[in-house]
Amino acid sequence: MRTYQDYVSHFREEAQYLMGQQVSELKLKCMHNAVPKSQVYNEFQLHLEMLEQQLEKSIHYLVKQAEAEKQAPVSLKSELYSWYREYRDGFLKRLKS
Repeated sequence: MRTYQDYVSHFREEAQYLMGQQVSELKLKCMHNAVPKSQVYNEFQLHLEMLEQQLEKSIHYLVKQAEAEKQAPVSLKSELYSWYREYRDGFLKRLKS
């Protein structure tokens, strides 16, 4: 049986992997095509919507699993969303600079 912290760790790993993958692809595209960094930032903003939909599905799945295992699904959902927003905003700041 997984613990509450297992759900959180799994989600964080997935979110970091997906965002890192997107940025790596965009940076390669930028270097290969001599695209300005501001354009990469704007393009990443577009990709965020797709990423958020994917992560939304992950959160929904994890909350369902937590409910099935009696693991405080409401606070789990809240924690995952707040962590994701914080991570995303920090990520965008780093990308912009």
